[in-house]
Formats: sequence, C-alpha cells, structure tokens
Amino acid sequence: MSNGTKSLFTVLHEQSQHTARRIADGERLGVRQHEETITESLLLEVAKAFPSIRVQTFTRAQESRETGADWVWWWEGKTHWFGSLVQAKRLVPKAGGQHGYDFNYRPKRSKGNPNPPRQIDLLLEDAERRGLPAIYALYNGPDFTIDRQQWSCGILPFSIDSMGVAVLPALMAENWSTIDTSMESIGPLSRPLPCQVCPPTCRDRGDPWLGPLPWILDGSSSEVRNFFTAEQTDNEAGPGDYEDVDLAVAAARGVLLSLAQMGFEQYRARGYTALDPLVRYVWKGVRLRPPDYVLRALEGDDPEAIDDPGYSRLVVVRRPQ
Repeated sequence: MSNGTKSLFTVLHEQSQHTARRIADGERLGVRQHEETITESLLLEVAKAFPSIRVQTFTRAQESRETGADWVWWWEGKTHWFGSLVQAKRLVPKAGGQHGYDFNYRPKRSKGNPNPPRQIDLLLEDAERRGLPAIYALYNGPDFTIDRQQWSCGILPFSIDSMGVAVLPALMAENWSTIDTSMESIGPLSRPLPCQVCPPTCRDRGDPWLGPLPWILDGSSSEVRNFFTAEQTDNEAGPGDYEDVDLAVAAARGVLLSLAQMGFEQYRARGYTALDPLVRYVWKGVRLRPPDYVLRALEGDDPEAIDDPGYSRLVVVRRPQ
C-alpha cells in the first residue's frame, strides 16, 4: 500500500517517532503538549500524507461529557470495514516519582453532574452502545522506557521513540485501572501505532502461542475465522512497505492479539481452549458496510450536519484504489 513512496505503516511509524520528539521538545522548552494538541497534529500529518484518509471534526464539547472518546476510527478492507472508538491518554508523572496513565480520570463536577463517572467508563459504555471495541492511543515522551526484552514488534527495530504513540485496548486499561496504571506495567502491554496496519510477517515473529490464530479462534464461526485468518501478501519493497494488506483485517487482528495477550493465562487457568469472549468483543466492530455517518462524511457532507453527536473526530482510512 503506497502513496508514491511511503506506506501507511511507514507514515504511522514516523508520526509515532515525531510525537515522542515533540513531547520531549515541549518539556524542554516549557511548551507542554497536551492530548488534544498532539491528537490534532497526529491526524493532520497522517491526512496530509494520505489524501484517501478522511478526517472530519465534530463537536468538541461532547467528548468528556458523553462518550469519553477522542475519535472514532474506521478502516476499509477488501470486503469488510472495522471500527473502534479511540481515547488519547498522555504519560504523566505520578506519586513517588513514577509515571503512568490516568485511566481513572473524571470530568470536573458541575451542578448538573455532581458525581461524574470515570472517562474510561463513559468510553466503554458508549462502545457497548454503538457496538464497537474501544482502544487507547497512549502518547509517550522522554520519560517513557521499556526493556528490549519487552519489545513486541517483529518488524520495527527496538526504539523508544517508536512508542511515541502506542495502542492499548480499553478492556486492558480497565483491567489495570484499579491495580497498577504505571508505565512499567502498562508499557509492555501496548504496541506501537503502526502495528494497527502491520503485515502478517510481524505477527509470525511474536510470542509462539499468539501466532496460531486458528487456536485463538477455536470455536468461532466460519465467518469469523475466515475474516481473521484472511490471506495477506507482502511485497518486496521492504519492511512495512506492502501493497496487499487488508486494512480492516489488520486493524481488527491487532486489537484481538493484544486482548489475547491479556486473557490467555486467566482463560487457560479456567480450562478454556479458546478466547471466544474476546473474539466476539473485537468482531462486533466488523461490518459489511460502514454506518451512514461514515458514508455521509465520505460524500462530503458538512460535519455539523451529520446526525451523530458525540464524536469530536471521525477518521476514515480508505483502502488503496
């Protein structure tokens, strides 16, 4: 998949590194980069690199009060679409000199809402209502560290800057929100942003038990199995510069494998031979056609006229034509 010279994988990797450097520059120069600013910059640069990527901006005020999401992300595949809600979360200092992620953040109290729910609860509730999985985009700066042995990518060389934007399923964040939200615990569970569109060669180099997707899909319907195990072909242009990767399948598989990483031990301990609940959670984001608001956005309708309140941003990634 190419935009003349660069694949989407390459552009996402570059923007992940750029985010890490931008946060570091902000800290060094006293111009701190906040989540909203980082998100706008990230989406702008990706949209500039790929005209096929459509970014629509909706009512900003809806985010914290109603959905907990910063944007909704749709990927167009060869036969299906895959959607998810995305919430951005920046690495911040915590007590005792540690750093971590504020998954337990609550919007400010008001007269009309004296006891606001946690943002993560809003996110998961809205994801359930809309039938979409939810993920976090974690923004990491100079304070982020990870051991080489914990590196999860099979294509990218080990680099802290590559984790400038990392992806973590919201179910994993909820699981850890009352236990340990420190960087040391959460960092190794997240994956670099370009893993959202990584080719199969990357997954083949991961943990041995993650590789055989048929095992994870044991007990799933043939439709589900066929989708997640769809053949995808790499070209020979180099790591990540491939043309025939199904974006919907790649994005959905990335979320599924991350969730499987969390659930494997607890499910095996209970005697299960498959991760069916997690498969169904990801599968609900798969569609044969996208929602009407996506189609209307692609047709060029004014964002304010699209009757789908609650999303501050809509990001649609089209497959190469």
